[in-house]
Amino acid sequence: MNHFAWLSDDALECLIGIFRVMETSGILPTQINIIISHLLPKPVGGFRPIGVFTGPYRLWGKIRRPLAVKWENDNPRPWFAAGKFMGAADTVWRQSLQSEAGVAARQCACTLLWDFQKYYEGLNIAQVEARCVKRGFPAAISRLACQAYRGPRFLSLQGVISPGYYATSGVVAGCPFATTFIRINSLDGLDSICWHPCLSYSLYIDDNGLHAVGSYKDVLQAVTDGSRQLHRVISEDIGAKLAEDKAVLMCSNKALGEDIQAELGASLTGPLCAASTNLGVDDSVGLPLRHAGRNLKTKARKKKAMARAKRLGKLQKTLGRRARNIWVAGPLPAATYGAEVHGVSDAELRALRRSFASVLKPSAGDRSLSILSSSSRRTPLG
Repeated sequence: MNHFAWLSDDALECLIGIFRVMETSGILPTQINIIISHLLPKPVGGFRPIGVFTGPYRLWGKIRRPLAVKWENDNPRPWFAAGKFMGAADTVWRQSLQSEAGVAARQCACTLLWDFQKYYEGLNIAQVEARCVKRGFPAAISRLACQAYRGPRFLSLQGVISPGYYATSGVVAGCPFATTFIRINSLDGLDSICWHPCLSYSLYIDDNGLHAVGSYKDVLQAVTDGSRQLHRVISEDIGAKLAEDKAVLMCSNKALGEDIQAELGASLTGPLCAASTNLGVDDSVGLPLRHAGRNLKTKARKKKAMARAKRLGKLQKTLGRRARNIWVAGPLPAATYGAEVHGVSDAELRALRRSFASVLKPSAGDRSLSILSSSSRRTPLG
């Protein structure tokens, strides 16, 4: 949007006038009331639609985004896990730390993971707009954003664009206010749930996590009661559906997991396991990964990093020192993602260092090697 800086002062005054008329009337000019939904392929299959708005709308959204941030800061909830200075690994780190402490004290640890099915696309626009007004979100912003969602959408896939169509549901991923609207839409229902003291709930965009640590009886009651209440709120109040094929139940005690499955049913709990992927990070509910079985996610990331390093090695003559900078900025963080939760073994660290040294041939004392050593050797307690 840097091209707006080239406008003259008179043109900027005119643009400000257009924004004022938009907010007052709640109507977008036809020329900018367009959304192009790019269908990005997912690694596991299917497509993820990302909406691209026109330049004036994105500029207006950037100007008004601080008001949305202010509303989020004024309406905090402990279960909102996504936001400023809050990453996915932070949520898993806290859960893992509690699980490790509980298992060390001979308690039970359990994590139930749910995922919404096409969460953004299924939300009712009229319901979101009404709840924005109820919760004190600036009406001029919510009204104009929802008006944009009702505008024509054009699907884009591999350079081919479809004719425009109009939708009555769906918050558009890519809108500056989409994540705030998701919070507002779920606030009433989640506030009505009475959580057990030993259970903690986290909502990271569309990923739900119920985590409990305590005695066998307390964890069983907390997970079953909390899951039933949450499932009712999701279906009746939030207006979303659960992706049953993505549900996972992790328990440090196999008998406890079987009892939870018997209470809730396999459709809500999914498969019972001792280790799985939680927000992209290997998690084992307090059990050592060597005991629970390391998930393939970590190995796949490291294998992909090695392949990228080889490609960078072939381009080293062309890229020069930039090849090392690319390694430090891209493949290395990807390979060590989640290391703050499950750590990196000495063998894994040596393998990464050997790959980096043999392929990119850094000089003695190269900053890249020191970064490789300091950034990946972190454990849940450090």
